[in-house]
Amino acid sequence: MVIKTAMMGIPVLASRSGFTAWGVEIAQQVGLTLIGRMRGKRFVCLSGDERLLRDADPALVDEESQRSRRKGGRA
Repeated sequence: MVIKTAMMGIPVLASRSGFTAWGVEIAQQVGLTLIGRMRGKRFVCLSGDERLLRDADPALVDEESQRSRRKGGRA
């Protein structure tokens, strides 16, 4: 997925799942912003973190409900 995104010239790839170490390495080489493990109000930025503008301090974000943290759960 990272290679396809880079070849198409798309600057950001976001996914609910994680990425392989090779995918992260490729993203860093081509300047792709890579966001993974998106759940509720949380995510992990694996590459291109400097491109993100945050509107909340992560320490102040309320915890999601127990249900939204389950795999396949809905908030």
